[in-house]
Amino acid sequence: MPDLKPLEVGVMFWAGRDPLETVREQKSLGVSCGQLGVPGHVPMDGQAIADWRNALESEYFTLVTCFAAYNGEDYADIPTVQRTVGFIPPATRAEREARTIELSDFAAAIGVPSIACHIGFVPEDKNEKIHYGIISQLGTFNPFRVAFHEWAGIFRDVSNAKSLREAMGFVFGPPGWSPDGSRKTSASIKAAWRARQQAQTVAAE
Repeated sequence: MPDLKPLEVGVMFWAGRDPLETVREQKSLGVSCGQLGVPGHVPMDGQAIADWRNALESEYFTLVTCFAAYNGEDYADIPTVQRTVGFIPPATRAEREARTIELSDFAAAIGVPSIACHIGFVPEDKNEKIHYGIISQLGTFNPFRVAFHEWAGIFRDVSNAKSLREAMGFVFGPPGWSPDGSRKTSASIKAAWRARQQAQTVAAE
């Protein structure tokens, strides 16, 4: 996919129809980049991957993000949003966790570097306990630390690196990379999640 120009304008559009026709429709608006929303019912199988790759490559169109929409989301009013939207609602979290992982694999397969979703309703009561399903709790609501804690962690790792190779690995390696392989990576987290799902399926049977 082509590189973006500085401050290039794009569009958000939705999967669900023929990928080639969909991309050409966006290009008719005079844009060549955008964000693809994927509704919860839309398949992301091998055929969909091949069709989207072909459409993006043949039309020279750049996707910057794949956005996960989930089955059952409803934006009718604030109480409905609180109950149905995003990653947080406990009743649908397992299903939406699986869908998000599937979307992540789909995005990687078609060459899209990032994914996004609605996290969900943030309670008005700051004392209400909500588990957000992230890998580890940050322990702070400080926006500066939330935004830059990963950068600070990379800086610490690079400062403590024992060689140039280790330093380069911390900067350019995949998330969770470590010289001895002791940290959790995206692949190991996915593998552990799939193992838990299989164990739960067996237990249910």
